[in-house]
Amino acid sequence: MILDFLNDRVQEIQDSFVWNELNYIKGITLVSGQTKYTLSGDTNVRLSNLKKMYKGSSAGRIDFLSLHRYLDIVEQIGTSSGDPTTYVPINETDFYVYPTPIADVEVTGYFQKKLVAFTSAGTIPFDDEVVLALKYGVLADCLRDRSDDESNTYEVKYQRQLKAAKSSRRMHDTSRTTLRSE
Repeated sequence: MILDFLNDRVQEIQDSFVWNELNYIKGITLVSGQTKYTLSGDTNVRLSNLKKMYKGSSAGRIDFLSLHRYLDIVEQIGTSSGDPTTYVPINETDFYVYPTPIADVEVTGYFQKKLVAFTSAGTIPFDDEVVLALKYGVLADCLRDRSDDESNTYEVKYQRQLKAAKSSRRMHDTSRTTLRSE
């Protein structure tokens, strides 16, 4: 029952944040002459969680291209070199860029956090302030389930802590992600 309360509160917290407050920003370096890349590290940095990819400060966006379409292009036109304009997911961590970079390119990937339901062996992927809000919220739910009037006190604490967590939250993680070349 407590896990149900926790999962309900996690969903409530996720819904209360603007979508981009739950994003990770990762810098990626595309290397001259290299077409295939592998993301590694953080489990939130997966291609299924990638929302956008941009080159440099204002050099443009790198758009999604399906693997099927990429293979058609390579078969018809062949590979080419130039300024990358598309990324092609192969699986959760591997991707191609097209055309192959002729120079190193700094790219920024915007990944949306992947938050899942908790199990008894799960971990909580939130910062300490949000965890404290979760504790208050779950306690309020448990007390409400028992018809205890103290549930209102903890509901107020939950709302205040959630507001504090949102106002002091660091919006983005700007650490560099690790890439392995193939």
